[in-house]
Amino acid sequence: MFRRTIKRLAALYLAAAVLFLLGCGVGCARGAYYRGRGLAGHRTLTAENVTYQSIRPYDTDIPEGETWFVSTDTDPQLLWEGDAWVERVVLHVQQHKPATGVELYYRAAGQTEFDTRHVVYGVPDGSGGYVFDLRGQHVSGLRIDPDSVGGVLTKFDGVELNAPRPWWKALVPTGAEGVLLALAPLTLAALWAWGEELMAGRRPKLR
Repeated sequence: MFRRTIKRLAALYLAAAVLFLLGCGVGCARGAYYRGRGLAGHRTLTAENVTYQSIRPYDTDIPEGETWFVSTDTDPQLLWEGDAWVERVVLHVQQHKPATGVELYYRAAGQTEFDTRHVVYGVPDGSGGYVFDLRGQHVSGLRIDPDSVGGVLTKFDGVELNAPRPWWKALVPTGAEGVLLALAPLTLAALWAWGEELMAGRRPKLR
């Protein structure tokens, strides 16, 4: 019984890994298609390329050439409108008060509004900025919420779309993908065992 359970788990984990790699392959193929259309290139958005909401410029004692802003309420937003295939976004900022959460919303092609179905949470990159892994999405706009408390003084150094990274990192699961890959086979194995027990209990007993 124990050996059969181990074999079943191994088969389910192998199937999950194969499906994940197939998904990565499909994503790479779609990325190549959009690169051929000129929509998947690396570019950096500056302050002139984004619009602000609930954010005002801060120019008191600021060195020339630097862009600073301060959020005016608890829902500041950096907005960008454009047609692009986006795999990875890096927000380059330095904040005088640690952000309580940095989120990116993307508007899929054909959508008219941002919503919580398409949100990615920023991962600190160690230099004050945040990385968002979209896993390849055709977008018509981006919205970044740089903080959620208001009154945060921020130096804005740009937003990179499709920031370069080693090719093999595309094969590394995100946090949510890692949890799914770890738990889905265990859940399926448990349901499988439960189903076998249920069917065994329904079999007629031989007299």
